Amino acid sequence: MLKSQTDVNVLGLHLIVICIILTMASAAVIPCKRCNGRGKVNTKMGFSVIEETCNICHGRGKVDSSVILCPRCDGRGKVNVKMGFAVTEERCNICHGKGKVDSSVRLCPRCNGQGKVNVQMGFAVTEERCNICHGYGTVKPDFNLCPRCRGSGKIKEKMGFAVVDATCNVCHGDGGIEKGLTLCPTCIGQGRVNKQTGFTTAQESCSRCNGHGVIKTDVTYSQDILLQDVDAQDFKTVEDFVSKSQKSKVLTLISVVKVVNPTLNAKYKGSTNEKWLFHGSRLKSCIAISQGGYKLPDHPGMLGVGVYFALDPNKSIQYCPDGKRTMLLNRVNLDGATFAQNKVFGEYMIRDPDKALPLYMLTFKLNKSCRL
Repeated sequence: MLKSQTDVNVLGLHLIVICIILTMASAAVIPCKRCNGRGKVNTKMGFSVIEETCNICHGRGKVDSSVILCPRCDGRGKVNVKMGFAVTEERCNICHGKGKVDSSVRLCPRCNGQGKVNVQMGFAVTEERCNICHGYGTVKPDFNLCPRCRGSGKIKEKMGFAVVDATCNVCHGDGGIEKGLTLCPTCIGQGRVNKQTGFTTAQESCSRCNGHGVIKTDVTYSQDILLQDVDAQDFKTVEDFVSKSQKSKVLTLISVVKVVNPTLNAKYKGSTNEKWLFHGSRLKSCIAISQGGYKLPDHPGMLGVGVYFALDPNKSIQYCPDGKRTMLLNRVNLDGATFAQNKVFGEYMIRDPDKALPLYMLTFKLNKSCRL
């Protein structure tokens, strides 16, 4: 029984506080991403599939918003490991079977959290401890993988008629570089460029990067273009797309640089009918396209006057005459485009240059014993 107005006010205040606490508590709870709120997950046991209680939410279907699934095992707590010809299931080395990790955990971009990498020794392939994470599978959040050697610390150098392993000139064998650096687009990280004098060709230090092979990402080529290095996730996305696009695995992706050009983004005429397509050209032309966009050529091609794009990078690499093996990966509006397909490659031609937007500048190497 309430005795006075003061008691009513105190009770009302308590009710308000309880409502605020309940609201905050419900806001901090989200559906479990492991089981999609079901509280149960399907688990494969041999040839059968059984339903088990979710190991993250323990059957409740909801978890705290701060819970982050382990990126290595996707919350399962277990990973598949290949042992010879057999595949066994082991406890995840990142979350140690818990299925969840702290927000500071970042998978090693060199081994993708496995802690081991495959290394080719002559004709054999052996498994070694990752030189970046030293077998732990994780790296510091601010770690920046070397775009020249992709973390291996070694590159292939031609010595006369032989090809030998040499220490990477960009990371000096560490596999990582300082954050905010990206490959020099002039020398593609080599630190050297070819200079022709008369009938002879000699190599000299690259003037843009002063021989270091890298430049700061805030170095611009004009007021409109900025070339940025990509993180491990973006590199993997582009690498997977390139792999799926190649009918024959002739090319290996070695570097990806993101093209950031607000002017071209504003001019781009997008649609729902779009594809990612490749365009090969000289390195200087790739940089010029990243600056000012595509332009119609003076002479017609096989399908007429227009800008040509290929589905397969092995087609586009044929138009890289300077040996740099650099091309652009583009977002292309295919409304009104002309398509042609031969026995090997398919390509599109567009007549409006503003229907193509360069997204990434890619650099490849030709796989050993392969010919274009």
